[in-house]
Amino acid sequence: MGTALPHFVKTTLPIFISIFILCITASCGDSKRKAYEKAVIEWTGKEILFPDSMRLVDGGMIAKPDADFTIVSYYDSVGCTGCRMRLRFWNEFMQRVDSVRGDKTVNLLMIAFSNDEKGLDYLRKRDHFNYPVVLDSSDAINSLNGFPEDPLMQTFLLDSDNHVLTFGNPVQSKGAFNLYLSLIGKRENNIEDDGEWIEYSYDFGNVKPGESVYHIFSLKNKSSDTLRVREVISSCECTAGTVVPTIIPPGSPYRVEVSFRDTIPDNFLRSVMVYFENQTSPTLRFEVTGQVITN
Repeated sequence: MGTALPHFVKTTLPIFISIFILCITASCGDSKRKAYEKAVIEWTGKEILFPDSMRLVDGGMIAKPDADFTIVSYYDSVGCTGCRMRLRFWNEFMQRVDSVRGDKTVNLLMIAFSNDEKGLDYLRKRDHFNYPVVLDSSDAINSLNGFPEDPLMQTFLLDSDNHVLTFGNPVQSKGAFNLYLSLIGKRENNIEDDGEWIEYSYDFGNVKPGESVYHIFSLKNKSSDTLRVREVISSCECTAGTVVPTIIPPGSPYRVEVSFRDTIPDNFLRSVMVYFENQTSPTLRFEVTGQVITN
């Protein structure tokens, strides 16, 4: 198993490790930060192995990836696999990838350790997700590679030889988002802050199954331009976001209401992204957390 890295990655790896650790673990304790740092060193350059063929949720088959870059995102069977995949956000991210990749090919491969073929195929069609979703009911790909247990570390950017350039989920982490685009675009001397977003969060605490809860984020347009809401995307059907008003003059207040409702007892982390038509306006990310409990 080879671990040779492109010269670009070798020379900039310390920078990427520093940015990754800072962005992914900003709210973590020292022990978890060290664990992430160890994982970055262990996994960068490691080859990801694939079976000769893999079954897709639509019944087809696919061979191992063959492209300049391949993004592999693995999802285990814990909780709502479809909710955690966030296919709508991946569609948006791949549009950003298209804008920086130039003449390079970039594949996206989603791997689900699940038996729910109908459910995953429904989500794929509902969200107009046209990238491969592998149904790995025996968890064979994870068995081949031994992926990290932390969900944030189960998504990888691979080179043409299937070696890991970096990892982290770019639809959940701004740090991973920027690292992926920087590597794909190969901006060696200028790691720009592409895909900038501003994050807000709220914890609902304990929520009863089937209970509807919501939180209002009160904001203000501090720019000199009128903001026009282009799109609001939620991570799954159990979460929704509403912006009022949708046209916001400079200096004017506005609010974003994020609602959540689910019937499955479990910890949850859901996101809503607000995109503006203005090219210079950052995307707003609203994250809600809590626990659905029966008592």
